[in-house]
Amino acid sequence: MIKRGAIKKRARQNCRRSFGTGFLACLIFVFVSGGTLGYTETAVIDETVLEEIARGARGTPVATVIDRLIEGLGTVQEATSLGSRSREGVISAVYRSSLKAGGINNAFLARINNTIFNGKFNREAIVIVGTVLSFLFKIFVAGIINIGVWRLFLEARLYPNTSLTKLLFIFRRGRFLRIASIVFATYARLFLWALTIVGFPIQYYAYRLVPFIAAENPEISRTEVFRLSARMMRGNKFRFFLFDLSFMGWILMSVFTFGLLNYLWLNPYMRAAKAELYAVLRTEAKSKALEGTAHLCDTLLFEPFAGALPESCGTGVYPTAVSGERRISGRPWIYLGAKDRYSLINLVLMFFLFAFIGWIWECSLDLVSYGIFVNRGSLYGPWIPIYGFGGLSILLLLTRLHRRPVLCFFMAVTVCGVIEYVGATLLWHIPHVKYWDYSGYFFNTQGRVCLEGLLTFGILGMVGLYFIAPLTDDLLNRLPPALRRLICACLCAVFCVDVVFAQAFPHVGPGITSEVAGR
Repeated sequence: MIKRGAIKKRARQNCRRSFGTGFLACLIFVFVSGGTLGYTETAVIDETVLEEIARGARGTPVATVIDRLIEGLGTVQEATSLGSRSREGVISAVYRSSLKAGGINNAFLARINNTIFNGKFNREAIVIVGTVLSFLFKIFVAGIINIGVWRLFLEARLYPNTSLTKLLFIFRRGRFLRIASIVFATYARLFLWALTIVGFPIQYYAYRLVPFIAAENPEISRTEVFRLSARMMRGNKFRFFLFDLSFMGWILMSVFTFGLLNYLWLNPYMRAAKAELYAVLRTEAKSKALEGTAHLCDTLLFEPFAGALPESCGTGVYPTAVSGERRISGRPWIYLGAKDRYSLINLVLMFFLFAFIGWIWECSLDLVSYGIFVNRGSLYGPWIPIYGFGGLSILLLLTRLHRRPVLCFFMAVTVCGVIEYVGATLLWHIPHVKYWDYSGYFFNTQGRVCLEGLLTFGILGMVGLYFIAPLTDDLLNRLPPALRRLICACLCAVFCVDVVFAQAFPHVGPGITSEVAGR
């Protein structure tokens, strides 16, 4: 029996108990999967549709209300740097470019086509290649991360201190290709059933438990996971539909908050609720001894371990050692978890890595938005120091707080904001140049920092703290110490030369600086 009220009550309790981790997991998944910016960017607020309705109701109070709504939406879009009305901000620039090209992947390919191949390939070819790459990305990256998100919410039911490392749960279990084949089969089956029109909603709910089953047992075969999901959903499809429908009030509230509620609460809440619903359906299937339920073998997800608890389990963490989840040997690219400290030489090398990643990020934005390559930054080499200092500061200040992801996120935003503001001030008062100017952006301070940039740096800081830094540290530790010292010395020497040269001959020009004093 599915009692929606009781399930959602438990879900709210679970969600509040581990809200920080769930919130960040959903935010990362939206970022990785290329989710929409919010309901303001969808047909919910399409001005052309509203104008058509207004024309049909001209002369009535409805038309007046719609006119005021369109005017209000324009004001909101101007203020938040979202939508086609905005002319400032990275989000709006990429959005407008991708809108014209039919997606950000198509926009990026179109820029490469124009810049490198001089427009040799036509638009149809770009769209085809972009669509294929987008589909592969959804399978091999977003699809795998999605299973990790479900695993996180399943564990968080009993273990409130579940870590963000669960996003890469499939990689840790070494079942990447098997789960990717399940994700691909899900898309393929739903596409074929969509051709029948009538069969699609039935099969859609028949396969709803596939990601949950795969998250519980990634060893299950592709054929069995679909059969088991169909058996467990037999007689429960309409109940699951009603359960989805029960969130309609929250969805409407999210529309009126322009999608903000969706990210702040609704996404983690719905994930927690469906994880709780899966637990109920799993219990029913076990009690009925349905064929295939032997594959639902991770009892630690649903029953607290009663044996000699490992130390980690006593702190509200899933007992990995008891479950048999293992760290894959011989694969240094697998994320191993945030660390409490790093060696000095590795920190110096990671400074250059973060500076290089920042340079790639800045150059790519210009390439996508304007179709030209610009060597961004205050120096001539392939690095932007402010990214290096930001990443290094986060590692030095926040590594010991990595078990508190929400605090780390806001601390990362604060640290990066201070560094960016101080950096902009020093660059203006010493070499008298502006390498960035956020004037006209929503919530900016003297054009030196803005909310859009701070949130981006916060997300990138979390990625660096939880993924890039520990992975890089493990890779660097595999190198001989003498080689690491040699690389570090060479990079420092070249960097110092670049700094001195840039002082004598400032790196300025179109696309690099927005303003130079006295010019």
